Amino acid sequence: MKRVLQSYIWKDFVLQIISPALLAIALFIVTIFAIIIPALERAIVERKKEMIRELTTSAWGVLAECARQERDGRLNRDQAQQLALAEIRHLRYGAEGKDYFWITDMQPHMVMHPYRSDLDGQDLSTYRDNDGKPLFLDFVRVVRQGGDGYVDYLWQWKDDPSRIVPKLSYVKGFQPWGWIIGTGIYLDDVGAEIRNMTGRLARVSLGISAVIALLILYMARQSFRIERRRQSAQAELLESEAKYRTLVESTSEGLVMALEGRLIYHNQTLVSMLGYTEEEFARHDFAGLLDRRQPGPDHFQAWLEGRTARTRFEACLRGNHNRRIDVTMAAVPISLYGRNGVVITITDISASKQIANELETRGDTHGKYTSALLIREIQAADSPERIQNIRARVPRSIKAMIGSGASIRHITRLITAISDAIVSRLIQLTIAKLGAPPVDFAFMALGSEGREELTFVADQDNAIVYADAPGGTEDAVKAYFHQLGEQICYGLNQVGYPFCLGEAMARNPSWCRPLSEWKRNFSRWIEVLGTQELRDINIFFDFRAAYGRPELVAELRRHVLAAVKGRDIFLFHLTKSAVEFKPPVGFFGNIMVASAGNHPKTFNIKSAIVPIVNFARIYALRHSVSDTNTLDRLDQLLRLGVLTKSGHAELAEGYKALMQLRLKHQVELLTAGQEPDNHINPRDLTGITQALLKEIFAQIGLFQAKISFDFTGAT
Repeated sequence: MKRVLQSYIWKDFVLQIISPALLAIALFIVTIFAIIIPALERAIVERKKEMIRELTTSAWGVLAECARQERDGRLNRDQAQQLALAEIRHLRYGAEGKDYFWITDMQPHMVMHPYRSDLDGQDLSTYRDNDGKPLFLDFVRVVRQGGDGYVDYLWQWKDDPSRIVPKLSYVKGFQPWGWIIGTGIYLDDVGAEIRNMTGRLARVSLGISAVIALLILYMARQSFRIERRRQSAQAELLESEAKYRTLVESTSEGLVMALEGRLIYHNQTLVSMLGYTEEEFARHDFAGLLDRRQPGPDHFQAWLEGRTARTRFEACLRGNHNRRIDVTMAAVPISLYGRNGVVITITDISASKQIANELETRGDTHGKYTSALLIREIQAADSPERIQNIRARVPRSIKAMIGSGASIRHITRLITAISDAIVSRLIQLTIAKLGAPPVDFAFMALGSEGREELTFVADQDNAIVYADAPGGTEDAVKAYFHQLGEQICYGLNQVGYPFCLGEAMARNPSWCRPLSEWKRNFSRWIEVLGTQELRDINIFFDFRAAYGRPELVAELRRHVLAAVKGRDIFLFHLTKSAVEFKPPVGFFGNIMVASAGNHPKTFNIKSAIVPIVNFARIYALRHSVSDTNTLDRLDQLLRLGVLTKSGHAELAEGYKALMQLRLKHQVELLTAGQEPDNHINPRDLTGITQALLKEIFAQIGLFQAKISFDFTGAT
């Protein structure tokens, strides 16, 4: 009988599990090699073509600048052309720094070739490659027909004349001088990149297939043990449910547990929160207590049914005597011995909304919330020491707001508003000593302060932009604002905002400039994408006016958005830098922690938030969104149709949950008399919070894959 049962189980397992699994493996491999790899190959080729087009256009701009100097009379034609040739001759790019540009005229004669100086000045009309193709005549033909275009031919590999390989070049005519400028890619290099990618995909797909096969074998072995363990599992399930009820009862928040779509338990905290007795609560359907004018019921039902929904949202519950109670609801999926379910945490935020209404008033036109009492005291402060004492009281207020469930957008903007008030007062005190500014100016907040997302661990990121000075007064105006920036930054350091280690501050002459220089500097950043430029530009993109003339900042923002628009090669490099920040999650979904250093066994929650900030910033730049706040940017991307409703909800709610955990951690350290930081030990978190973090990190990884594919063509 036992053998018959085992035979039946095995046949059923092969039919229901192994066969579909093998079919899935086959479909997976076919999809990789028949669809994904060809699509990626086409994307790589198109990306390379776009790259050389952008690079040639940039080099063409050098010719245009020299020609402009000729038109302005600063250079004659020969001087202008020699200057252009000198600059372009030494331009290099590529991994080895050996890719180059060349120039011919329309005859064609070689004007300049950095590796084939023997061709300089030579008539190229009879020149043929190894296949007999008149490549230079083809360059002329393409330019005459359309002004620019692509040509393929055979040519030496970079600086190695002994190696002749296929090459694809983009050429563009420069009409004022009758020149043609171009650069190209070696098709062998593109092919090697494609083969390398194909090989990696093949190895990965085979590895995944092998892992799946091993899992199938493991499952086959385990299936024979399932029936023997079923009876004991039932008893263990009942015991687990009892233990879970004990845990639920001990928490200070309302909790509801559901398994397979059925509410099976709630704790006494929830009953007390709603003002019912246990008997009164038992007569109600919990879903019926949700205010159906709110979006909550849909999400709540989706949680019960196991469908995709937001992991956290605000709702309103109807308590005893029809009392309305504002709450936040957060869900964490669970599985108990094969039964899927969800644990829902319910936090009463009614008190926080009341506090907000009593203590907070609308701020300036940027929509900041300010604490009236603290702001008034800061505005009346006569020294940095007095301001520092006032600022020390902020964490106490923030702790109360976090505990009562205030929105993270409200909290970070309140902290930022207080920082803006401090900046404004320090500037007023400094101007009182230095005298009135010689021209209009604005003090710009950058980085997290520019995004209105300050926490209690933030150094200075700021800058000054001032109106262009009248002729003859430039040096005096420059000296005034450099002194102003120096004293403001020193005052901020006294108050508790430490100096920026990267010197991205108004006391640095590079970050204290007239408007025209800021515009030129930003344009240079776009053209020259070094490591430092990428760091500076990420800080700078989040600028806003914290004090002074907002018109100057608005004009600078218009210039920035116009300069970035359509610059795909710039966004490509910005994205490659941004996706280096990965959420701290391992291969199996576990939270990764540091194994050594000053904060072992912790993860940096600031670094975990950076990918969401980068995602919002890069898409905002592509679509000319002027907002700097991350949540505002996500809202705008939703309105523009860049994000779906579900995608927006995942990113926004994930960001809010991470920021709330970050602020709560910092406030707890401050309350204990310790220095605040961003390093959190997962073991200090509840199991529900850990599960929520893993879900958020997994979603961030998916959105990073999307941005990487959209901007770089890579996955």
